[in-house]
Parts: sequence; structure tokens; C-alpha cells
Amino acid sequence: KIVSFNQKFVGMWRIPDSIIASRDDNQALAFVLDQLKDPEGFLKKVKELYVQPEAESYDMLGLKDGRIFERYSQPQWLSGKTVGRVWSFRDITERKRAETEATRLWQMIEASLNEIYIFDAHTLRFEFANYGARQNLGYTLEQLRLLTSLDIKPEFTEVSFRELVRPLLQREKDKLVFKTIHRRADHSTYPVEVHLQCFDQNEKYFFFAVVIDTTGRQRMNEQMEILAHTVRSVNECIGVTTMDDRIIFVNEAFCKTYGYEADELLGKHVSLLRSPNNDPDFLPVILQQTKAGGWRGELYNLRKNGEEFPIELSTSVIRNDLGQSIALVGISEDITQRKKVEQERERLVRELQDALASIRALSGMLPICANCKKIRDDKGYWNQIEKYIMEHSEALFSHGICPDCMKELYPGYGQKQKE
Repeated sequence: KIVSFNQKFVGMWRIPDSIIASRDDNQALAFVLDQLKDPEGFLKKVKELYVQPEAESYDMLGLKDGRIFERYSQPQWLSGKTVGRVWSFRDITERKRAETEATRLWQMIEASLNEIYIFDAHTLRFEFANYGARQNLGYTLEQLRLLTSLDIKPEFTEVSFRELVRPLLQREKDKLVFKTIHRRADHSTYPVEVHLQCFDQNEKYFFFAVVIDTTGRQRMNEQMEILAHTVRSVNECIGVTTMDDRIIFVNEAFCKTYGYEADELLGKHVSLLRSPNNDPDFLPVILQQTKAGGWRGELYNLRKNGEEFPIELSTSVIRNDLGQSIALVGISEDITQRKKVEQERERLVRELQDALASIRALSGMLPICANCKKIRDDKGYWNQIEKYIMEHSEALFSHGICPDCMKELYPGYGQKQKE
């Protein structure tokens, strides 16, 4: 029987008032099952948990209308016993779509045959270069981060290049397209067509370049434009790191949540954000499981001002068309408010348990001797009645002698008192 629920639960499952009013668990289940893609799996898990009342469970549910729910179930404890089960549901449809879109778009960027670069508009140093760029130039990403765009464009001086990009910085143009040559690590050169745009992140400007090798490679820059717009628009914190957990991208929501500027994080190890109160053995597991396919859970991170806060993090690995792991992506959200609600609920439960624990009462049938009035305890020992009652209740005894016993035990005492 359903003993409690909130309106969010009713709205998510669109349960009619008549079913909710009945509080009939079977009616509610029947209505819910009709909305699920896998009703048999849903029902199987419910039955498993009813058979194992002390078990906890977490899974995701796909609905026929395309929505995705998180389902979390845990036993409700009272005085050390399970007295029911709490079911929690959360609509994570938008978050899963954001995760899927971010991963897909980063895969497209890395796998693109175009050379794609992001570099600082002030220093001209590279922040990112995709696989196509690294392969064609013959540099690693770490080597490129030590170079500027001028190091691979021998036809430009700093003065001529800054004059070229001035219309972008002054917002006179949205995009520049020009032809030049690129110089590889082995000093060979090749002709390119450069599509250059400028964007700002937290008042810092970056250039976004899609470079086409005009010796034969065909590339498309629309992928990057879509990615840039999508990642900037979502409310979740999105971060992309190298395979060794160094940050190469964060979106605006990430910077707002953590209090950093993007350039303060780029190139830094994610340990900068981790709270020292996390289990030190736990953090390597996140990286290991992320590389193996993905990790999901909760941990504590730090804002720039040192404030600790809880997050829910979902990670996955980005692979190119060859199946090679090229980067790691994490999508997270601040769950401070949710944790406060959970802690308040736990506090109320503890108070109730403490209140019940302070109440002790005798009940049921007690085996008592008809002659001496001793009571037999659970271990088979016979105890004086006052001892048994004191051990099983809050009652206390004081000892005296009643008038009848006084006469029986001390027959002359009462007469002497009268004389």
C-alpha cells in the first residue's frame, strides 16, 4: 500500500487522481507499467526488492514517450527493522540528452579530417588541437601548447597576423576565411584554407579555427559551430579532459559553478577541484572506470573560494572512428540543495527512532511461579519479579513491609508499638 507521495511523483507518472486516492500499489503499478519500454524488467526489479527488504537499488527507466527516469529505492528503517520502502524517481531526460550530444559532438570534432584549433586571442598560444591537426602537423598536444599559431604560419609576422584578425576582435566581422601555408614539425609545408572565428568565454577571447588542407582533404566546420553553441547553452557543468585528467575545455555553467575563469582551469589537473575529504582510494577508481566506459556517482569538489560542495558526476570516454580513446568528458551538477533535503529527512528519522527507543513496555504472556512469584526470563532463569520488571521497563522499586507481612514476620513488634 502507498503510504506517502508528493505531487512531483504524481506529475511525472501522470497518475490519475482516482488511483492515487485509492493508494493501491497494484493499481499504481499497472498504470506505470503501460508507460515503460521494458515493463517486465521494471516489475522484476520491484518483486526482487520486495523479496529482499533490506536491499537498495538504482537504475534508469526508459519511457515510451522518450523520457528517462532515475529510480532509486531504499528500505525505510524504524528501530532497527524495515517497515517499508522509499521509491525516488527523477526525470533526467534533458541531462541524458546533453550528455549524449556533448559526447557525440566531441567525437565528431576529434574524428574530423579537418584540422581544428582553439587558441588564445591575446597570447596566440594553442589551447586545443584535434587529432587531424596533430596528425598532419606531427606535433603532440603538449608540444602544440608551447607554440603559437605564428609558429605554424611562416607567411605571417605577429604584426601582420594581428592586423588580419583585428576585425574579428572588434566585432566588425563574424568570420574570416583566408589562405596560407602551414609548416609541420619536420619543416615541410602544405597549403591550407583557414576559417577563423572569435568567441569570448568569461570576458576572455579565443580564436576558433577550422583549417582545410587544400592538397586534397575535405573538411567541414559546421560541426564545431554546432558544438560550440550546444555546449555553451546547457545548464550542466561540462568538462573535457585529456586521458590523464588534464582539463582542455569547460563550459560557462562550469565556470559559474566553480567560480573560475576558463583560462585558470585549462591545462590544470582535475585534482585541483577535488575535496581532500574524498576517500583517496576512491578517486583513482573514477579515472579507471571512466576509461573502461564510464562512471557515475557522487563526490565532493571545491569552488575557487575553497567552499566544499557535493556534486553528481557522470563520466564517459570519447573515442574516434578507429575506436581509440582520445579524451574524457564529465557532466555534473551541484546537488547541495538535494543533500540538505536528504539530511533533514535523516535527522527526522533519527529523532523518531530515538524517541521510540526511549519507550520500554512489558507485553505478552510472562511465565510466573504460582508460589514464590518469580518470573522466568528468555534464558530459562528464574528471577525475582522486581528484578525482571526493572530490566524490562523504566520502573524502579523501593522496599518496605506491608502490615500483613509485619504481623507474620514480627508478631510481637506491632504489640510493643501499641504499649
